[in-house]
Amino acid sequence: MKRLLVVAALFAALPGMIFAQAFRDMPRSGVASRPAPLLTSTHVTYVESAIGGPENVPPSQFLPQTERDHGGAIMDVAVFETGLASSRGASMNGVTLPHGSQYRTENYCGAGGWHVCRPGEEVQGFMRYWKLDGYQSGTFEQVTYSSRGQRFSARLFIR
Repeated sequence: MKRLLVVAALFAALPGMIFAQAFRDMPRSGVASRPAPLLTSTHVTYVESAIGGPENVPPSQFLPQTERDHGGAIMDVAVFETGLASSRGASMNGVTLPHGSQYRTENYCGAGGWHVCRPGEEVQGFMRYWKLDGYQSGTFEQVTYSSRGQRFSARLFIR
């Protein structure tokens, strides 16, 4: 629990880029929670890069895009999944990202008032973090499949 509080304090105190960089290689949380319901949606929520800094991405019915130019030595994208997926993969400009590009997963609870899960809570969603270091612009896409074989796509045009 103490480790979780330290992580939460760091999250609140540090800008997103520093947070993403600091936790790139951190292992997944050991929080014991109940399993999530089936996957119902995915969307890109955040992008941050050396050139464009941090930027939240509001949900869109069309292809969302960043307001600012992004790219550089460091670029990260976060995708939120509501429910549990059976598999996923991602690409940038149609090229499959290498194994290890998804570097962090956080369990989320409290649909409507989302927060990182506490022990014993029912997981209802997941935030997946992807590293896109070295890319300058283009279309990022995460394709996710539910256990019933339904395909979900979260896309973002990065300027």
